[in-house]
Amino acid sequence: MAHRYRSEGSLWQAMEMYWRLSEDHSETAQALEAQESLLELAEAYERDDARHAARAVYERLSDLDDVAYCREVKSLRPNAHSLE
Repeated sequence: MAHRYRSEGSLWQAMEMYWRLSEDHSETAQALEAQESLLELAEAYERDDARHAARAVYERLSDLDDVAYCREVKSLRPNAHSLE
């Protein structure tokens, strides 16, 4: 459902669902996929010069560091948690 919202351009609704999956169901494959989608959205915000939105997503993702995927993302993007 979140992917459908995203494909229809309803990014806020999609993000809300991605966050719910990531935070409330963190041990599932769907949560990992949701985190990947959130990272993609943050990168898109960054490319579109919406740095505040990108930073908010990166910071919230970094708060999920007990999730294995987020640790992998941090190792791939070491500066993602400290955008300046």
